[in-house]
Amino acid sequence: MNIKLKEEAKNIRQFKNYFKELVLARGITNEENWDKYYNPIESNEHSSILLNNIEKAYQILKNNLDKKIGFLVDSDADGFCSASMIVNYLLKINKDLNYVFFVHDGKEHGLKDSVNFFVKNYCNLVIVPDAGTNDIIEQEKLYNNSIDLIILDHHESDKELQDSDGIAIVNPQLDNYPNKALSGGGVVLKFIQYLDTKFNVNYSNFYYDLAATSIVSDMLDITTLENRWIITKGLKEFNNPFLKSAILKQSCLVGEDVNPQGISFYIAPLINSLIRFGTKEQKEKLFTSMLENEGNKIVNSQYQTLAEEMVEETIKTKNTQDRVVKRCFTRSLKEIEKEGQDKNEIIICQKVLKDEDEKAVNGLIAMNLTAHFKKPVLYLVKTKNGLQGSARNCEGHPIENLKDYLNESGLVNYAQGHGSAFGVSINEENIPILIEKINNDMVELKNNTVHYVDFMRGNNDEDIDILIENLGANDDMYGKGNPKPEIAIELNINASDIRIKGTKKDTSEITFDCFSVLKFMDKDFADLLDTCKIGKIVAICEPSINFWNNKIKKQLNIKQYELQIIEKKPSEEEFFII
Repeated sequence: MNIKLKEEAKNIRQFKNYFKELVLARGITNEENWDKYYNPIESNEHSSILLNNIEKAYQILKNNLDKKIGFLVDSDADGFCSASMIVNYLLKINKDLNYVFFVHDGKEHGLKDSVNFFVKNYCNLVIVPDAGTNDIIEQEKLYNNSIDLIILDHHESDKELQDSDGIAIVNPQLDNYPNKALSGGGVVLKFIQYLDTKFNVNYSNFYYDLAATSIVSDMLDITTLENRWIITKGLKEFNNPFLKSAILKQSCLVGEDVNPQGISFYIAPLINSLIRFGTKEQKEKLFTSMLENEGNKIVNSQYQTLAEEMVEETIKTKNTQDRVVKRCFTRSLKEIEKEGQDKNEIIICQKVLKDEDEKAVNGLIAMNLTAHFKKPVLYLVKTKNGLQGSARNCEGHPIENLKDYLNESGLVNYAQGHGSAFGVSINEENIPILIEKINNDMVELKNNTVHYVDFMRGNNDEDIDILIENLGANDDMYGKGNPKPEIAIELNINASDIRIKGTKKDTSEITFDCFSVLKFMDKDFADLLDTCKIGKIVAICEPSINFWNNKIKKQLNIKQYELQIIEKKPSEEEFFII
């Protein structure tokens, strides 16, 4: 492997606070603001008055507070969190609030399928958190039906937006608001903070848990000073009935001190799985369980609250989702290897849906296949509009932005979304052309690939255990905007250091005096390592700390490696002959 230090990492000093040095080197904050970043304080927040149209939104709300209000609940964890925030808040302002809410049938986003619902329900005002900025046609339809509209969104737009008296769009992407990494829930938090000043109350403090969950679940930058405060404050105390019940139910997984990773892995996926697999009625029930006046009500003979009941329901749908993903992944894996597609530099999998459940997990299957093959994957489904589906790229791939690469090739109908995770459509006749192109391009790209890391260490470096402990101890502060650091390490190994573990014998551990190097769920690596008597490994790893039996175990988890077997162990047959 051709490994080099990242340019900014060259400024990191040895035997210092490595985490602080890393954060400063990455330009996330500076020495002056370090304390505000590491120990966030309330002054990290920006005034809500900095958001354009926030006074206009208040005036529209004030004029409609005693009329019928419709709320759109968008189809992800951010959508559910942000919508429940504003509904709960307004129920505190007006306990007799006259309202309805709309959830999508599937994974749709925005106003497109909801306008008729709001018109038929005679709404005077529609409030749209976490969506709506780009729904120009639907905005106009509501306006033409004399329905006022407040949009509390965070998505970018390049469209010419409505500027009518009855429409207020509050969106930090459209003005000079300093924090561009607010989620839909973050924007709602700023709005209700503004409402606090108008209604002379202090209710917004109750909703930081929902705002923090929305930021983390939407995978937004957690390093901005404002987001650091919202997340730190929000994850300390959970007030929302559903979130509180979910944290309690998942406590063995989330841990005592809830951090962003706990939300990302064990809470947000519960909400998203029910959005994918639940019926409309179940989604409505889930949203209702997030409302304070409903979620804490006892609803069954087991004396469960609605929130507790819906947590169990989301766990069931998450298990269903996992089974569908496993089934589709296993079937796809066999077909890919049978057809020899794994020999190509990109995996393009074409499927005919066996049932509707499979449609909901295209992205998850693509993600699993990418992790397995360490290659880009297009997971495509045959539809009446051609081949459409999800694309995923693996971290550190020579093609850094797969979406742009595909669009620039001219071989796809569209590739829309993030650089490494997006929706894609391609004509079947273009698939072999694309495979050939990537196969050819990768020959040169591989030769020129450089793996840039944050730290480089070897056998004789005295600070390696300090480095692992310091970086691993701050595990709760990694996420979007501050990814886990990568350490390139070169180590001499021998058979006495090696342990192959797990029921499938697919987890490897190489133990040294002060730390261990591990590779999880990689049978090929484990089998190769098990033959080693004397060898050398060059690996790119992530540091972590494992607490077990009141002991701290310092670990490096291998992401990429080159293993050189200098001398093999004798096989069992050779051993007995000797």
